Amino acid sequence: EISLDTYQAAQLLTWAEFAAKATVPPAAGQTFDMEVFKARKQNKRDDAKAQWLKDMAVLSGAHEGADRAAIAAAFDKQHKLSGEAVEGAFPQLALPMAGQRKLVLLDGQKMTRKTSVALRSVVSQAIAQGLSGVIYCPTNVLARAMASEFKTLGVLTIAQWLAKVEEGEDLPKPLWLVGCPESAHRTADLSPDIVLIDEANESLPRIQSGQLGVKPAECRRTIKAQLAAARMVVLAQDGLYRPTVRAVQRWGNFDPSEIEILRRRRPATNMTINLHVQGSSDHRTSWDGLPRDEDQPKGNAAFYTWFDGLAEAQRAGKTVIVPSGAEGKLRQIDRVLKAEFPDISSQVIDGRWSPGNVRSQFADAPTEFAPRRGLRRLGYSPTFDSGVSIEDTYFDAQYEYIRAFEPASSASQRGERYRDAIRGQKLTERNVYVSSHGLPSLPPVEVFTPEYWRQYLSSPDNTDALALAQQMGCKDLADKLDQDNPDDWAELPECLAIQARETFFKVELLTQEWEGNGWAIVHIESDPDSPQQWSYAFYEVSQGLIEQHSRILAKAKPQQIDEVKGAIAANKNHKWQLAEQIGDLYPGLKDSEWLAAWVVASGERSLDKLQVRSLVQMAHEQPQLWAELSRQFALATLATRTDINPPSLPCSARAFEIAKLLKDTPGLYQVIVGEVQTWTNRDAIPQQAAAWAKQNAKGLARFTQHNQRIHGLQFTPKTGVLDCLHKLLSMVGLEGHYMGRQSTGDRLREYRLKAVGDIEAKLQAELDKDQPRPHDLQRHQLRLNTDSEVYQTLDSVLSGKVRRNAPEWAGVAEELIAQYGPSTGSVGIDPITELVDVSPGRAVKKRGVRGWQGPIVAIERDQWAWVLWGGDKDPSLVPLSELELWEVGIAA
Repeated sequence: EISLDTYQAAQLLTWAEFAAKATVPPAAGQTFDMEVFKARKQNKRDDAKAQWLKDMAVLSGAHEGADRAAIAAAFDKQHKLSGEAVEGAFPQLALPMAGQRKLVLLDGQKMTRKTSVALRSVVSQAIAQGLSGVIYCPTNVLARAMASEFKTLGVLTIAQWLAKVEEGEDLPKPLWLVGCPESAHRTADLSPDIVLIDEANESLPRIQSGQLGVKPAECRRTIKAQLAAARMVVLAQDGLYRPTVRAVQRWGNFDPSEIEILRRRRPATNMTINLHVQGSSDHRTSWDGLPRDEDQPKGNAAFYTWFDGLAEAQRAGKTVIVPSGAEGKLRQIDRVLKAEFPDISSQVIDGRWSPGNVRSQFADAPTEFAPRRGLRRLGYSPTFDSGVSIEDTYFDAQYEYIRAFEPASSASQRGERYRDAIRGQKLTERNVYVSSHGLPSLPPVEVFTPEYWRQYLSSPDNTDALALAQQMGCKDLADKLDQDNPDDWAELPECLAIQARETFFKVELLTQEWEGNGWAIVHIESDPDSPQQWSYAFYEVSQGLIEQHSRILAKAKPQQIDEVKGAIAANKNHKWQLAEQIGDLYPGLKDSEWLAAWVVASGERSLDKLQVRSLVQMAHEQPQLWAELSRQFALATLATRTDINPPSLPCSARAFEIAKLLKDTPGLYQVIVGEVQTWTNRDAIPQQAAAWAKQNAKGLARFTQHNQRIHGLQFTPKTGVLDCLHKLLSMVGLEGHYMGRQSTGDRLREYRLKAVGDIEAKLQAELDKDQPRPHDLQRHQLRLNTDSEVYQTLDSVLSGKVRRNAPEWAGVAEELIAQYGPSTGSVGIDPITELVDVSPGRAVKKRGVRGWQGPIVAIERDQWAWVLWGGDKDPSLVPLSELELWEVGIAA
């Protein structure tokens, strides 16, 4: 598993080429044996795999010598509730007696009537007794679907309830609401008697992480308060996690005697799973030292074999349903099939591009949706992993796409929305493709442990915020900040470890589930010719989607939208975010080609990465500005623990945190600004940077893309020196380029930053091919051409925001001090109301200012003072008018 750049930099030769160039003949009687060479390599791989399996067996508690399937089963047993499940459906539930409380756990497979019988019985009985309640579902779409299902009981969505309140309409009594966890803050003034949480394994980690929504802290506080006050709480899930139950039990303060567990399984049915797994049988032969035959098929044969079956099903007149874990891939599949079968009616439903009314219509009536429209193909994405049921037998075939970075439980849920895929009345086989693209072969063992994720989640934000709260004398706020974080996400590390296990052992866990259902599993052999038939069609479609998205984004009008609903709103909000980042007057925001290169398909260089580069340079070149930005982020962290509504921050928290870490990387700044222009693996800077990266590997792992966190530690003891440096450069939007070997000395491989000229030859060679695929190279060329201009614009906008926002953030500091301090020992806080480039002014002395011992300041233009705060390395700029309490003396 090596990158294209690494492969090209290696300058590999075939054995014949090497033999022709060799100047030293083999020793007498000594010959090179390719089979022996390959056997040694295979033995080395086998030894590494055996050691990894041994370590994983110890971690999971599996038996010695356990294979992947046994390890997956041991993990599954660890994190799910134990006990036998009763065959059949859930019964109606009884409400607790007056003065009593109850936590009910509904742990059952799909089609065991968790919602239609068990949850519905709770709502109907509660309404009859005058008890109010709230139901939480993973998404707003699913909340609307549940409100539709419970409409006859008078259940409203949170949005419907707010609309009625605003219009002054009568409300049902008692009040029952349904919504997603990210809308919980809107119900903060309510104290429901009963709380129901559907798909609890999905909802609880999101509540603890606060990864979605505009007010995550308020949502978390609201749900914690509701659980603690409720008479009855019900969790529903197929395969409840132990940490999910612990979180609700802890927040709700339930005694073990108040917990009731009901487990159900459905009767066995007949079903065959035709399983296509990427990489398992792609006819990849090991290299034999000879040049590759240009006609030899390339590509993901498992996927294209699966897709060929889907195309054949459509050609045969079958009506097909396509559950997909990847929205983009689902769109590509639909476009290719539309080009092949233009007369076949189809519909794709996802959370990003589908119109809101289409999603709502599907959620409200999923069974009738396809027949009413006469669809012969329906695809849906993770938006509907749960919460909807298609009950008829309309579809003849099901083709499922499971992406690499999703857990087994999500794939299982999504694949069984069409209930005949379980019953097997008309549909007797399911065709499942499992991608492994991007998953490491043998990831570090620690990414499967809660301890790793606990370190991942330990945000350094709080250190700065805690110090600032103490400096301002806000002791109560500092104590609150220091104490509430562990309670907020105590179970989250274990949930994330479970997700990592379910992601990496996806095939084994799904196989275990399917075999437990009594279903047959057939491993399909891949057709090596299938990529040749379909890969270019997918390439053209993918480029068409990029161009379409770029054109739409170019025409969109920027608009800030708190709760995005539908593709139009998503594009407007995205355009607003871009305008905030690079300035609303930047011409590229109306240029579809620029947007395609920098936003839609940005590769290694994106606006976010350039912003990180700007922040790193700010930390080195403008320390006062960096100090003010750091203070703004610390104040924002403090404000989230209060009712204060802070102003917007100049950049994302993620970009700031990455820069805060990378600014200390040895040599990185020198490469960025061109002080170091070339390097080899023996130079001091790459070696120091690599050592630093490995030492800070866990901190850097926090910034892995959310959907690929299983990568975890990207800087391991085995990671090469240059790989470390080039990965660090990629985090600031720069790329290393192999120049060739040095002409003297040890002839080491030499590198520099990639330039425009490095792309031109590759691009021309690609354009000369029969089926050229030049778009990525063309976008890369555009990014390199405009890198300097884009960077300067981003840097100017960012610096300007820090300066302009300083007075507003000073107001936040004043509000915090007014509400929570100052207490004894306060040292106060003053704003930087303006930041200007100044030369050293007259030196002054100051004594005894609220606990400081004689810090040195400088006066500028008789209006401003550079002040060295206690403990700070760099001075801050404040108006002289705010120095009234200070005793200032002119020294010279």
